[in-house]
Amino acid sequence: MSTHYNAFISYKHEKKDSRIAALVQKNLENYSIPSKIKKATGVKRINRIFRDKNELPTTSNLSDTILDALNNSDYLIVICSTKTKESEWVSREIEFFLRTHTKDKVLTVLVDGEPGDVIPGPLLYDEKTVYNNLGMPTTIRENLEPLSCDFRMPVGRAKRIELPRLAAALIGCSYNDLMNRHRQYVMRRVILASAAAIMLSLLFAGYMFYSRRQVQKNYVESLKNQSRFLANESDYLMEKFQRMTALQLALEALPKDENDPRPVIPEAVGALTRACYAYRAYSGSRIDSDCSYKMVDVVKHFTISPDGRYLAAEDKSANVAIWNLEDYSRVYYGNAGGWVNNIEFMQDDSLVYYGDNKVVLVDAKSGTAKWTYKLDKSKIFSSEALVVSDEYIYLPTSDDKLMVIDPKDGTPVNEYDVPTGYVPSEEAKNDTENNYYGLDASLTDAIQELNDLVDSFSIDGASETDADYSNDIYLSDTLISEENDKIVYTFNSFSDRGVLMSFDTKTGKSEWYDQTPGMISETSLIDKDHVMIQYLDDVYNSSSTLGDTKIQMKNHSRLVCLDLNTMQASWDMDFESTETVINTGFLYIEENDSVTFYNGNIYKVINASNGEVLYEGDVNDSIIYAFQSSGAQIPYFITRNGNICYPAGPDDPDKIVIRTYFSDELDIADIRKGSICVHQNSSKELISYRSGLFDESWKRIKTPEDTFETVPDNYFLDDDICAYFPDKSKCLTMINLNDEDYDCQMVAFDDGDDYVYEIMGAYNGKLYLTYTKDEKQMLIAVDKTTGEKEETVLSDQEISAYSALTEDDPVIYFYSYDENYNHVLCSYDLTTKETKEYNIQRKDASNSLPEFFMTEPVSLKSQHSVFCYNDAVNRIVDTESGELIDINQPEIWMGTNYVSSLDGAGLYAVSDGRQILIVSPKGETLYTLQFNGKFLAGVKYFKQKDGTELILVIQDNGTIVRYNVSDGSFAGNTVISEMEGETSYDDTIYFQYDESKDILYIRHSGFNALTAIDTESWVPYFVVEACFGYHKGTDRFITYGRLDSDKYAIGYFQKYSTEELKEKARAILNGAELSDEQKSQYGISDD
Repeated sequence: MSTHYNAFISYKHEKKDSRIAALVQKNLENYSIPSKIKKATGVKRINRIFRDKNELPTTSNLSDTILDALNNSDYLIVICSTKTKESEWVSREIEFFLRTHTKDKVLTVLVDGEPGDVIPGPLLYDEKTVYNNLGMPTTIRENLEPLSCDFRMPVGRAKRIELPRLAAALIGCSYNDLMNRHRQYVMRRVILASAAAIMLSLLFAGYMFYSRRQVQKNYVESLKNQSRFLANESDYLMEKFQRMTALQLALEALPKDENDPRPVIPEAVGALTRACYAYRAYSGSRIDSDCSYKMVDVVKHFTISPDGRYLAAEDKSANVAIWNLEDYSRVYYGNAGGWVNNIEFMQDDSLVYYGDNKVVLVDAKSGTAKWTYKLDKSKIFSSEALVVSDEYIYLPTSDDKLMVIDPKDGTPVNEYDVPTGYVPSEEAKNDTENNYYGLDASLTDAIQELNDLVDSFSIDGASETDADYSNDIYLSDTLISEENDKIVYTFNSFSDRGVLMSFDTKTGKSEWYDQTPGMISETSLIDKDHVMIQYLDDVYNSSSTLGDTKIQMKNHSRLVCLDLNTMQASWDMDFESTETVINTGFLYIEENDSVTFYNGNIYKVINASNGEVLYEGDVNDSIIYAFQSSGAQIPYFITRNGNICYPAGPDDPDKIVIRTYFSDELDIADIRKGSICVHQNSSKELISYRSGLFDESWKRIKTPEDTFETVPDNYFLDDDICAYFPDKSKCLTMINLNDEDYDCQMVAFDDGDDYVYEIMGAYNGKLYLTYTKDEKQMLIAVDKTTGEKEETVLSDQEISAYSALTEDDPVIYFYSYDENYNHVLCSYDLTTKETKEYNIQRKDASNSLPEFFMTEPVSLKSQHSVFCYNDAVNRIVDTESGELIDINQPEIWMGTNYVSSLDGAGLYAVSDGRQILIVSPKGETLYTLQFNGKFLAGVKYFKQKDGTELILVIQDNGTIVRYNVSDGSFAGNTVISEMEGETSYDDTIYFQYDESKDILYIRHSGFNALTAIDTESWVPYFVVEACFGYHKGTDRFITYGRLDSDKYAIGYFQKYSTEELKEKARAILNGAELSDEQKSQYGISDD
């Protein structure tokens, strides 16, 4: 059976012709016919094109195959080139095709050359028979223009423009129709492709946007995590009393400027608030860390100026620095050279230090060295010899002179002859067992002997002399009397024996005391005529600590009170302690003529006149410093573990109060005028503390009573007023919170001694109070604006419990008795002034109420119900129907002690102190909540901005636990440390929600501290101490502050913005920045 072909391609088998023939065949067979052309012509596709190279079988009978194909082809396509006419097979194929087809079925494809030159002749003309006028037939030739496709142009263009000519002929449609359809098709494809490209672009852009958003989101989240870390580290450093670094880290946890992508998180704001001591009320008794000051090397010694304004320190590398304790700035820094000792402040805030053969005086106020006095090396006596009094600087020299230097200009103004010899007393001469030394040489010779001793040792420490230096002495301490007339020198020997010399600067007379069979460890002038001495029997047998190893034993010493006039002991006593001795000292309290000595963990308070021990104590820690608090006649001690310890009082001195204020591992402390500085062992830093640190932005409100002695516990605050009774008076103070000047008015009440006025709350512009008068319960309405009073009888009987009065509910519920003396629930409507009674007794005795009902009724206004309860009964009263509904209690129930209305949810919270029942107004227990606090402080309903309804359970341990109202499931918790402590069910929790800022303010009446919580993250922002509440209208916190007179006054804090907090922190830091080492430690970059 023959195969039908749409066309037969005839061509000369040259390379170029063959390539075009193959291209034409392939593209025609794969030509896509537009759907409308298919429908019009009925041709679905060009099925088959014959090309002899592909179609001839591998037989020798080629002509039969070609002839058959020609016979069964609709069209003949001739590939025309300059070589075509040379092909015999092309001519024969054309000739044979024309036997059965007309010439209009022959199509040509131009490969090269001109049409007239390359198209075979038979295709260019046609013979036609015509008849002349005579009717005779004549054959004529007519020129033909066969359909030609021009493939001489670039192939791509030929395929787009010329190939459709062939296709149109094969399909049977016009070229224009086909091209139009193709253009439409191409346009649709372009449109679809463009749409697809646009869609892909949009998808890609969306993906990139999403990816960028995700990257940005992840980046912001990483910044949040870093900020949380820095905020936590800031809080940790505050606990470790490193306030300056804590401030710096809190600042790093917040954005530096408006272009900083770091978000503001509540943890960072809270950390900065705490480090700034923002919203902190004044408290004279509290001690807080103020600043830390760093030296280059380990701090060796420090001192505070007499007025408490400056701090000076020296380190082991002979560096000396002075700081201003008020603005934390370093005002002076210098290096003394080889060594430095005896840094001391004078009364005018000048610092004197002695080092490297010179005495230097620095003016701390200007931070400049005023003068330097250099000494000859031959005149150096001892680094311990420098003495500073109120008027002069004293310096003993090696040529038996005492130089007196004027601190104004550093010039010597006087010189005293120092005694040239020491003659042992008879007791010392006879005390051979204790090896008293007999020095009959001058002090110059004694010092020379000491220098010779040092020089006598070789590098490896081996002695090169057989001399016995057990009697060599050295100067260990120097004291000067307030009158500058006596100087007391203490000398010790290498055989651990001590001798004391008193030198009278007026007479030049010297006297010696050598009745101390041991090394003199501590001396102190308690008045102009007496010096206290502590000497050690055995220097080497005492408690000691090395790292984690502690060797504890008895530290034995002896105390002597020496009369400088007679150079005889007025009294002496033994002293023992057990803890490691870090510092030892005497403290004289002039008011009661007592002297306190401390050593290790023990102190003794002694009558300075007769040596009687008044009382003593053990603080169970090593004492490092003792001081006298202002106005107190008892000693105070600072211990190694950061405690302040003191006797409970003169009437009970055996009891010791111990409070932790400072960091631990302390070895040095100093206190002057409220400025406190401590040093940790082997540290390069000093930490300063201050009592009474508070936020100075507090503004006082002028009130009629001016001040009050006790904090009001009967007060009220809302959007309009703050009202309270100062000092239990019968006058009510009302402050207009919306007035710019805080206009105040005082409302006077009956001053009967038995009248106690209680503020109930406010409704419709009036403040309501209640009190008992003539066994009747009275109700007073005070106009908030005018102060006018209106009094009415709330009940003919005294009532002890009533429901809370709120701005949205004008009804007060309370208990009373009916004519048969049965308990009834009463309601009083403030708008109608009507009283209603509700029966709350059941007829059966088993469910009757006890005789006394002590707890207040709890109203659920939205459900028209009131909860009445005590230890034995839980009963709901429906105020519309009068129905009584008893609550079914769990099997284990400790007795109801707390009920709260969750009015927003239309539920009650009922607790026995261990579990909380969530109860509907119909008495159905929906679910039970458990809590772990010691006491339940409160249960509140709260609806978040996103509509989430929560039950907040506030526990006395400072934890706020959140539960979902819908099913009681746990939703999270928040810890408020400021609420930790003892509480009771009489205390009240106040809520105030600022929806615009997503901040919930919680205040506990037992603590008077208001906590701000971010309700998105449920992280505490900050705490406002001594706070009555937040006034949204002025964005202020109404507080009370303690004054220097130990009285209180009303005032306010303006709420800080984040930027204001940052400025406050920068002002405190005064330009101080984190070091590169600290930045690396906390992962902070400068980018």
